[in-house]
Amino acid sequence: MTQSFSERHGYQVPEPGITVREEAPEELRSYLVDVAYAAGYTEQQVRTLAFPVLHVPEDPGAGGPRWIDQDVRYRLRECPWFRVYDVIEALAAPTMSEAAAADLEYLAREMNIYFRANGIGWQVVNGQIESRGAEPFEHTVRGALNALEETQRSTALGELREAINDLSRRPHADLTGAVQHAMTALECTARDVTGDTSATLGEIVRRHPELIPRPLDTAVEKA
Repeated sequence: MTQSFSERHGYQVPEPGITVREEAPEELRSYLVDVAYAAGYTEQQVRTLAFPVLHVPEDPGAGGPRWIDQDVRYRLRECPWFRVYDVIEALAAPTMSEAAAADLEYLAREMNIYFRANGIGWQVVNGQIESRGAEPFEHTVRGALNALEETQRSTALGELREAINDLSRRPHADLTGAVQHAMTALECTARDVTGDTSATLGEIVRRHPELIPRPLDTAVEKA
């Protein structure tokens, strides 16, 4: 799909702070359906993917496209907030073969633009909904993930992704788990960089004082 005027020339509205976390505004519920159609899904495909997630029985012989559209929108309006994000995941990573023609990259991109523009603290990453932080935080995390993937540090990459998953847990984020996985990712990377394959992170920091600048090295060692 072609880029809009604002996309081509880099114009954008300042991103608001995150104000929505454990809810799904009514506008989001309707917009999701519109984006699914724009991505190439038919009314029937949206229903087939959404209804199992919503635990609603599907009647394949009921109504035409317009009736199905109204039914899907009604179900989304009435469902618990977290089911809306379940449906987004179902649409962003479908298992049904007839949906293969849908532009999943477009769907994920448009949903993420909507989330950022409306202060919603979630994002679509690789077909899954993850917690979203402030822009500087997201930029740092994505940069770290890309760097680990490009250098093929798969163990550290897996640990950092687990840390992100722990931050995304609801109703309460697993902060302890997130810190543990993040520190393990750092330790794995430090071992790989220095060649000290069996040393702890604290030992590596002491043996290689040039690795982490002061006073961050002290904070890392204590952590």
